[in-house]
Amino acid sequence: MLTKIKNIWNRIVEFTTEGNTPMKIFFLVLAIFLWFLTKLSKDGYTQTIDFPISYKNLSSDQNFGVKPLDNLKVTVTAEGFNILRYVLPNFVKLKVDVADVQRKTRDGRSYWLTSNSLDNIAAQLGPEVQVRSILPDTVFFDFQKLSKKKVPIVLQLEGDLPPSRIVYKKPVLKPDSIWVSGPNSRLAVINEIKTTSWAANANKDSVTKKLPLKLFDEENLKFSQKEVQVKLRFTDVTESSLEVPISVLNIPEGYELKIFPPDVKLNYHVAIPDYNKVGKGDFEITADYGEVGNKLDKQYLKLVLRTRPDYVDYISFEPKRVEYLLIAK
Repeated sequence: MLTKIKNIWNRIVEFTTEGNTPMKIFFLVLAIFLWFLTKLSKDGYTQTIDFPISYKNLSSDQNFGVKPLDNLKVTVTAEGFNILRYVLPNFVKLKVDVADVQRKTRDGRSYWLTSNSLDNIAAQLGPEVQVRSILPDTVFFDFQKLSKKKVPIVLQLEGDLPPSRIVYKKPVLKPDSIWVSGPNSRLAVINEIKTTSWAANANKDSVTKKLPLKLFDEENLKFSQKEVQVKLRFTDVTESSLEVPISVLNIPEGYELKIFPPDVKLNYHVAIPDYNKVGKGDFEITADYGEVGNKLDKQYLKLVLRTRPDYVDYISFEPKRVEYLLIAK
């Protein structure tokens, strides 16, 4: 049928290019219209048409590892009008119930024999259409088992804060993690979900904003949440200092160890709301005699900060090492 239409169209072009007049064109268009009505109203046209497929009723615990065939070539016989409407792009999408058509081979692969679905496809196209054949004759499925994994959300802040301002305590994220569903092989490498970047206004004491999550654009992954509510608190910081005593480790039995000096001056930054919480007992600075042992040429012990509160920052201390004297009791 399509070949006949092409030949007729070529004749029309030749006709209209020879002595073209408005009246001639009018009668020509009218004749074509009437001819199409006559031709398309006849039965018995056979045509192979590409139909897009929509798969449904996929089990909730599985997904396609590799996307299966998304088009079928269906040969149909019908009246010309019906052929024409199915040829139009995206006019009809065939629905395929995976639970009904799925079969399995001995090695566990899944497939669908399209020849077993002639009646189902014909029912979707309507009683005025006869389905002759479907290609390909076999469609293979690559199913993957789906799992769930709880993944933490990571806040992304952009821009530098003024030197005198900090984010006070931890940001509050609601939720602080989301569920990701997908194939085990893919979930194994997803360890965090980031937010979009946020340049928060640090001049305020508190700010709250809903941020979209940076989700992976993959069909086989599903996410329980697409955005997160973030609350930040800001505060000023101040610098302070303490005299902290040095603890000596691994003194040999029967000896005492004197160090010079016995204390260090420790400087730190702290948020103003936490200023009065800090005490010298919150820090532990040690000198380990075990690192020197019997090495008589060693005159100094290295100092190490072992304990500190998590609400102070930018810690420094002097001196970094001390002289010592080992005395028998």
